[in-house]
Amino acid sequence: MKPLNRHTFDVAGVVAVLSVNRAALEHAVGGPHGSKDAAERYMRRFVDQATRLTDPRNDTTTKFLEYLYEETGISSRMNPSDYTRPMFEALARPEHSSPRDLEQSVHRAAFVLSSIPPSSHDRSHSMWAWELTAMTLMILREVNWDAYRRFVSGYGDAFDAGQGLRTVPPNGSPLNVEGDVRFRMELMFLLSSRNGRPPILDDAFWNRYIGQGREADMKELRELYDSSIGQIRGREPDIEYLAGLIEMTGHAPTATQAV
Repeated sequence: MKPLNRHTFDVAGVVAVLSVNRAALEHAVGGPHGSKDAAERYMRRFVDQATRLTDPRNDTTTKFLEYLYEETGISSRMNPSDYTRPMFEALARPEHSSPRDLEQSVHRAAFVLSSIPPSSHDRSHSMWAWELTAMTLMILREVNWDAYRRFVSGYGDAFDAGQGLRTVPPNGSPLNVEGDVRFRMELMFLLSSRNGRPPILDDAFWNRYIGQGREADMKELRELYDSSIGQIRGREPDIEYLAGLIEMTGHAPTATQAV
C-alpha cells in the first residue's frame, strides 16, 4: 500500500501534504524497522520534506485569557509590580486546560475576588494579602485537591499546603511558576489565620522544612514572613472564609468530613 501511495505522490505537478503526529508515526514505524534512526530513514522513502508547525493554541489561548480577564473585570486587579498576573496564569494553567476549563477558572476567580476589596498595591492595607491568599488557595485546589482539602478543613497546616504546591499528585502535572512566585504563594499560607487564630510558627514548625532538605527555603520564607506580618497583623486572611467563597458555600467545604 505504501509503495502505491509513493507512486501516487510522484505524479508530476502534484504536491501531497500530510498532517501527522510525528512522534506517534516514528514509534509505529520504529517497531518493525528498529531504532529511531532506522525509522527516520524509512520515512524519507515517502516524505521528501518535513516541517514542524508551531502550536496554534499558544497565541489563541493567550488572547482568549486576555478577553476573559477584561470581560470579568479581573484585568483591573492586575498590577505589573506584584504577583497577581503570574498567579492568575498559574490558576488558569493554559497549557493543561481546555477553553471551557479556562472560562470556569477565570469566572470562579472573578466571583471570589468580587467579595474582596481591591488592593491598593502599596501595602497600605491588608487586602493585598487577602487577594493573594485567595488566588493561592484556588491554585492549590487546582493542582493538588487532596492537599487543599486537608488544609481548608484544618487537617493540614501552612507547611503541608506549601508542600502540596510542590508535589505532583498521581495523574497530575507540576505547577509551572517561577521560584519567587512559588515562594510568595507559600508565604500567603504562613500569613493566613483560621477563625481569627494565626498559625503557630515555632522552631518545631520551621524544622520541618529542614527535615525535607529545604533549609535554604526555610530561611528565605522566615525573612519574607518577618518583613510582611507587621503589615497585616490582626487582619490576616482567614482560610475558612476564603474557602467558603471558593466553594460558594459560605463555609469550609470539607470541615465536617473525615479525612
